[in-house]
Amino acid sequence: MSAAAQIPQTALDGHRQAPKLTTKTVNPDLIREACIQAIKRDESAFKRIDVTHIAETTDSSGSAATCLVDARIFEGSGVAATLGTITTSAAQFSVRVDLSTGEANVARVDEAAAREAAQVALASMFIAMKAVSTSPDKVTYASTIAGKKCMVDVTTQGSGEPKRWLVGRIDCKR
Repeated sequence: MSAAAQIPQTALDGHRQAPKLTTKTVNPDLIREACIQAIKRDESAFKRIDVTHIAETTDSSGSAATCLVDARIFEGSGVAATLGTITTSAAQFSVRVDLSTGEANVARVDEAAAREAAQVALASMFIAMKAVSTSPDKVTYASTIAGKKCMVDVTTQGSGEPKRWLVGRIDCKR
């Protein structure tokens, strides 16, 4: 809060008035903290959110502030215990704080999931794959990409729990 807002105001009749809170007197650290707390409401024993970057702006009317928050999200049984699995993802949040009420609205943009969806869409347009060998824990695909013949092995071996498909080998030849 600014020094001017902390000084009690005296009315013409000599009585003290409480300082009026305007957006010019709202400490940016308080706005950032309100944004962080709004995001962390989603935390649980199996989910932890670590903020990596935050930037705040106040709208032109001075009635609301918006924060763009970059964060790492840790989910899984290992979050609350010393043993277990943890899945890590990057996310961006947009938080709008009403400066008169303190109410915060959070919207999440999971950039990693968006990137994966874009990659799948591009791959489906430009890469034709055919499974040439399959088993419950390993699949080999053949494909022609930019004039190169490629073989890709994906496997669940060594992926831990939950089972995820990991690339075991990529071999491309002209």
